[in-house]
Amino acid sequence: MDAGAGLLRLPARALATGLLLVGLLAALAGCERDLSPPLLEVSAIEPREVDTLDRLEIRGVGFPQGRRARVTFRGDVRRAGEPEVRGAAIEAEGVVASPDRVEVTVTEQLGDRFCGRDRATHATFAGSVEVAFASSAAGAPPLAAEKRNVTLDVRPSSVRADLAASRSQEAARFLAFLGLTTLPPTPRGIRVDRVAPGSPAERHGIVPGDLLSSLDGVRILEVTDLVPASSRKVELGLRHGDDAPSEDVRTVALTGFAGERIPSELAPALLVAGLALAVLLLLLLPGPALLVAAEVRVASRVRRTTSSELAQALFGSGSVAIVSAVASIMIGTFALGPHVLAPDLDGAVLVVTALGLLFVARLALARGRFAFLGSLARFAVPAALLLGALVGVVATTGAYRLSEIVDRQGAAPWAWTFAHDPGAAALGFVYVAALVAIARVRATGQEPTLSVAAPPATRAKRPAEVLERLGILLAATLGAAVFFGGWQLPRTAAPAPLGVVFLGGLLLVLKAWLLAGGVLATASLGVSWSWKDATSFCVRRLLPALILAAALASASRLLTLPQPVEAAFGATLVAMVTLLALRTTWRVRSALSRPEPHASPFL
Repeated sequence: MDAGAGLLRLPARALATGLLLVGLLAALAGCERDLSPPLLEVSAIEPREVDTLDRLEIRGVGFPQGRRARVTFRGDVRRAGEPEVRGAAIEAEGVVASPDRVEVTVTEQLGDRFCGRDRATHATFAGSVEVAFASSAAGAPPLAAEKRNVTLDVRPSSVRADLAASRSQEAARFLAFLGLTTLPPTPRGIRVDRVAPGSPAERHGIVPGDLLSSLDGVRILEVTDLVPASSRKVELGLRHGDDAPSEDVRTVALTGFAGERIPSELAPALLVAGLALAVLLLLLLPGPALLVAAEVRVASRVRRTTSSELAQALFGSGSVAIVSAVASIMIGTFALGPHVLAPDLDGAVLVVTALGLLFVARLALARGRFAFLGSLARFAVPAALLLGALVGVVATTGAYRLSEIVDRQGAAPWAWTFAHDPGAAALGFVYVAALVAIARVRATGQEPTLSVAAPPATRAKRPAEVLERLGILLAATLGAAVFFGGWQLPRTAAPAPLGVVFLGGLLLVLKAWLLAGGVLATASLGVSWSWKDATSFCVRRLLPALILAAALASASRLLTLPQPVEAAFGATLVAMVTLLALRTTWRVRSALSRPEPHASPFL
């Protein structure tokens, strides 16, 4: 009996011993895999402070020669005076210079991704950097390596003069609030020279000789970096001496610091209030009589016109349609590269060509001995207001190149120039209204361009029609690029794939035709204007609007609205325009469902 029990226990012991040996072998195999060197590794990022057009070097091992790398910066971006951008993913393209080095050129577009639309004095990035190469095998995952705990400071190529001046004033007020007198900046920070007795700085243990090294996570390189992002408290980093091994972070309450800028914490409240106001004005209150009359006219035109007739009225037929197609292709080329003719000439050539075509079209339709002077009189005032709106945008954004103005906008409607602030919105209104005024001013007896019932004498004037349609389309293209986002799409890797570039060109063409169609449709709703009517409208309505836009733009630059507040204003404005479009569409459909009134033959 004992021998049988021993025989039964023997296999159990052998089984346990075997399982133990298998576990040891698996552990050894795992350790062996862990000890094997990786195929790709990132060890360092140099330098840690770069300017635009500098080269950023990524050190490591295993970089394949002759390949291009996709470099992704994942982490948090902090800018002076702005809320922290969490979870940013900024992509760039790198070139393998050697098996242990990848070089990334900090282009202006990449610098804007870090520093923001307004090009802050600089940005501090904290996070990880990933270097990835596409696999040579189809369907295989890319070969990638990551370097964590990376801190990088990026400076833009230029900063708006008004923004730099306002930030300098804000920094001086912040230092005065703390009770600090400082010395000139150094690469390690700004040294404290004197501390006022009883000041917040003294209460937080700041003494002369300390270095102000960071503010809200932004490394302090210049005085303009000393701008609080919040209106409640700041995280101030200190180094007690040049040889201090670590940074001492102090939380300083801003009680009593009355900032001139609107606090970013008010952005959600402003957005809710703005949306409520938009709903109240557009959905509950009755519309103005002018808008009601326009809705009735639109319903009357739509009732008597088919969709094919509308398309023919917009795009033309025959030679006019061919010219429209060729012009659309040329418009799309603006999105294919940084410039078409030259960086400084694209916008100027576009506006001069558009106004020149419109003026020549007016001259071709004019009659009489003083045709040139009459055409100039009809054209000068609205053209001057259109140019004034463009000059206002240049002064507001601080950029005069068309590509720069487009690059400083976002893909979302609330990130367009038109939605940045009240001044930009007023400038966009003046630009579109001036273009409508140009389209409505005609020689005596001429019908609006979009009318499908134009008499044969008008249709015979093909050259003038082609010139006018092309001029309005080019002016609408410039307006779409300057005010309505241009070819901007959601951010992708730099340089963007070819398919994304073509999609951006198609988006610009679509925006240009929508704006041109809206201008022509608005001009066709009423009777043609004489030059006196156009001049009266421009002087009495658009000139005060342009002056108001300039005042609002100047005020917004002095107040330096935080980006969340601008986004709240933009979202409110977009909501108002959307609600207005829905309201107009609903009222037009209601008017179409009612029988059209007919005049009595006895009246």
